[in-house]
Amino acid sequence: MMENFIKKKKQELLIYRVLYIIAIIASLAILILCELEVLVPVGSFNSMTLFGVLHGAAFVMIVQAIRVKKALKNSDEMQELFIVQTDERLRLIEKSAAHLTNCIILILLLFFASVFVFINETVSYTLFIVLTAYIIVLALSDIYYRNKY
Repeated sequence: MMENFIKKKKQELLIYRVLYIIAIIASLAILILCELEVLVPVGSFNSMTLFGVLHGAAFVMIVQAIRVKKALKNSDEMQELFIVQTDERLRLIEKSAAHLTNCIILILLLFFASVFVFINETVSYTLFIVLTAYIIVLALSDIYYRNKY
């Protein structure tokens, strides 16, 4: 069981590295396209927001990769990580928190979509589309996990 966990962590480390590289390449490509004025100019709100998101994602991938790599080098840390990630109590807490979060997000999206009907129809339609997509994703993931387990 521990061997499978270590194998999964090595795969996770590889995924973090690939995603980090993709985020950096995308950031550089967008920077080049902005400099060539194919996209919005460098320094605009849109380009800076995109840079921030990509660099934030790259930073998260680096931190996660360092954490996993450090655990792979130390058997005690790997054992502790295995215990934490396979703890049934923690899994139940995370599942309950995820369910409550989904309910709150659905209620807020429905509330704001209903309120924005009177303020701005475009925003309202967008929120209704997001709400519909969110419900579809929840339903599909529910069907998937019911069939899996």
